[in-house]
Amino acid sequence: MSWGFLKVLAFVLWILILPAQLVLAQSEDSSSHQPSQLTQGRQNPIQSRLPSTSHLATNSSPTDASMFPRLNPPHANSHFGLLPQAHGHGGERLSQPHRRSIATTESIRGQEQASCFGPFPPSLPGRLESYRGVSAICEGADHVRRIALRSLETQGRRYLLTVHPVTLTTQFELEACLRCQSAMRNMWRNTPYGQALETSLSVGDRHQGRLNLGLTRSLVAVRGSFLTADLCPSRAPFDREAIQRIINEAGQLPIRMGLAYSGLWLQRHPNEFRWLRLLELQGRLQIEWINHSYSHPYRRGVDLRENFLLTEGVDLYREIFLAEKQLIEMGGRPSVFFRFPGLVGDAQLLQRIGDYGLIALGSEAWLAKGQRPRDGSLILLHANGNEPAGWRAFDRLWRAQAIPLPFRDLRELVHPSHNE
Repeated sequence: MSWGFLKVLAFVLWILILPAQLVLAQSEDSSSHQPSQLTQGRQNPIQSRLPSTSHLATNSSPTDASMFPRLNPPHANSHFGLLPQAHGHGGERLSQPHRRSIATTESIRGQEQASCFGPFPPSLPGRLESYRGVSAICEGADHVRRIALRSLETQGRRYLLTVHPVTLTTQFELEACLRCQSAMRNMWRNTPYGQALETSLSVGDRHQGRLNLGLTRSLVAVRGSFLTADLCPSRAPFDREAIQRIINEAGQLPIRMGLAYSGLWLQRHPNEFRWLRLLELQGRLQIEWINHSYSHPYRRGVDLRENFLLTEGVDLYREIFLAEKQLIEMGGRPSVFFRFPGLVGDAQLLQRIGDYGLIALGSEAWLAKGQRPRDGSLILLHANGNEPAGWRAFDRLWRAQAIPLPFRDLRELVHPSHNE
């Protein structure tokens, strides 16, 4: 066979193959922009609407692109990081030592698809089948990025507890509606939420047994004060009349207040909790639920350095997550705030609180101790029946018009109201 014949044969084969190559190239180019018929039906319809945006925006609270790193496009290997796991009360497992994908390829049907656009449920039904801490930046159908702090499952549905990085509002969202990416705490440090969190971890009276840890007053100038009341474990009667008196005498409703709940108080006072929830539904109270630990450990007469959450053997993960789990199962929604039992802790506990996404709160005006509030102060009372002196002091200051009004939403500690 001559060399000339081989060259002719090669030229003929090239002419025959070229059209097929062009068709294949066009097909590959178009498939990179549009899903194939085989995969299109399985693609998450919400994810298909979510381009990788370079900015974050919402009608009420615009945010800056510099607040977050750029999100990768959704893919099957997009994971969120699970926080350290622990055993719960009675041996119940609160977390599993594995990583699980959020970016699902299953379609969202019917009610779930509609739920991606809100309104988001104020509470979740039934007992939680799983509850764990996560750390991720997510984007929803509204193209707004938020931070996922908890993953939970109930009645066969998976949800995330997310927080808006500017308003500090938490909400339950269907996991399948969000595109998420694992993130470290420092990745949102430039947001109002991140700045408040980091600031709360660096304040406190370190010279008095590590007392009063966390924010004690507003980080921005505000008129009024922040009313909070602790619900430590107690078998004493709940201070219902005191709260009702504030509602009756206030000129404007709802009364905004933070209630620092312990899991054991919730467990022992279901009727009182239902009454508080009813007042919320009636528009008389607007409550931010502050995590105050599950058991609120305390040993009378023991040095503060070895007391409360500093007691040897206390499991901080269990204290935080069991309290939140109890609240959710009773119909509440956790906020991003935490108050140390006794206002006592140390630098290590503070950092772990921050790792769980919680902003520590102290107090500038513990009324039972004779401290007087001013504009921007966090006021501390106890509504568990154990500290009537605080309510007597409140009544005196109220009659003397020495309580700075209005009572403000705790989220305004870092983000003033647009009505300010």
